[in-house]
Amino acid sequence: MKKHACMAISLIVAGFILASTGHTRETLPKPASSGQGKVDVEAWQQIKDGFDYTVRVLAFGTHQEPANSSQNPENDFLRLASYKADFEVRPDFQLTYDLFDLSVKPRATYAWAKIDSGTHGHETDAAGDLFINEWLVRVQIHERFLVSYGRESLQWGPGFLSSPSNPFFRENGRLGFKAEVAGSDFVRGVWVPSAAWSISMIANTNNGKQEIKGPFKKTYALKIDYTGESAYGSLVGSYKKDDRNRLGAYAGWTASDALLLYGEGMLQRGSEGFYPTPSTNAFGAAMMTAETDDDLQGMMVVGGSYTLAAGPTLTLEYLYHSLGYDRAQADGYYQLRQKAADAYFDPGTLSGLARQTLSQTAYPNLRFLRQNYLLLQYVNSDIHDVLSVTGRWLWNMDDGSSQLFGSIVYSWGGHTELFASGTYNLGGGDTEFGTYLNYRWILGWEYAF
Repeated sequence: MKKHACMAISLIVAGFILASTGHTRETLPKPASSGQGKVDVEAWQQIKDGFDYTVRVLAFGTHQEPANSSQNPENDFLRLASYKADFEVRPDFQLTYDLFDLSVKPRATYAWAKIDSGTHGHETDAAGDLFINEWLVRVQIHERFLVSYGRESLQWGPGFLSSPSNPFFRENGRLGFKAEVAGSDFVRGVWVPSAAWSISMIANTNNGKQEIKGPFKKTYALKIDYTGESAYGSLVGSYKKDDRNRLGAYAGWTASDALLLYGEGMLQRGSEGFYPTPSTNAFGAAMMTAETDDDLQGMMVVGGSYTLAAGPTLTLEYLYHSLGYDRAQADGYYQLRQKAADAYFDPGTLSGLARQTLSQTAYPNLRFLRQNYLLLQYVNSDIHDVLSVTGRWLWNMDDGSSQLFGSIVYSWGGHTELFASGTYNLGGGDTEFGTYLNYRWILGWEYAF
């Protein structure tokens, strides 16, 4: 941590020095003369031409209301803040030199939070952090073959709700607002036999900054990509050490200038999730992994986007998640969660079992809790060249709960953005979207140079 913090500080300081002194790729200072003469000058010119950077500074405040649900009795288990203030510096540095590409994305963050409800009401906390979210070294060892090593947020696939073909990341970052997906460590080799085809060999060697539950397991994948004039597709086979094989795929078709159709999915044997299972403990049930790994399970996303002549884009997307709970499993899950909540403040031995149970129900190791979801989204990103508006409705078709999201971003002066977003969850405490928050509002500012 100290080593990464020192590196992050050095890179952030270097970025600000370059920006404040006006040293762009055209105005970097010339190197001192040396015996190499012309060779040194040409090398330095390559460095100047190949160096680029951006720095984004964000400051935003959040107000949210924790939901009253069995997952978070009196806001004591999760201790969700009602008020938060965040300040972040996000520099991105990149250098292309000869056959090498180097990039690094250090981050500096400071966050303040106040709990204003439940047993920990009026508690405050503040913390800062320095870290490197992503970095990469890539070498072109042949005109058709690249190798790389580093920390990346490796994303692909057309879906908004999820990218089920991606075995490395549960979140694809498309539903977040001004949030970054934490990077993970990869070794990659990419062969490009033609303009239309590429083959990638990928090894996930460490979780990096990505938070995971349980021990990290190395994952290996082979990805074959095709890109045509009006269609694209990919096939992804992967294996997680001491775990299971997966087969994923995605495809998209530009049906017209306005209409894009796409689909994505994955198949695997069994499930790594936790399910409510009868037990001899005091609650009569426990969260356990599935007893059999023989059943074929999977996830599928199908959708389409249509861009209107006036500019807005409408997206409709359906997700099916066979690993999620059916009605009987959901009933057992919420009953178990309620028993744990009732015993949470018990002064006896049940309190420990209750906390253990709530830890498992809070993270059952499933991408989605239930099986059927629908998304409807409206995006207009170019209103009078200064305004961007997003509206989204996400519906859990199994329990009836839903989430409404809206955001607005105003660009001012070419470098500054003012932004606001709101999230409102509809559903009771025994629904997926009604479990954690009733609503969340974010108001902030971003400056980029």
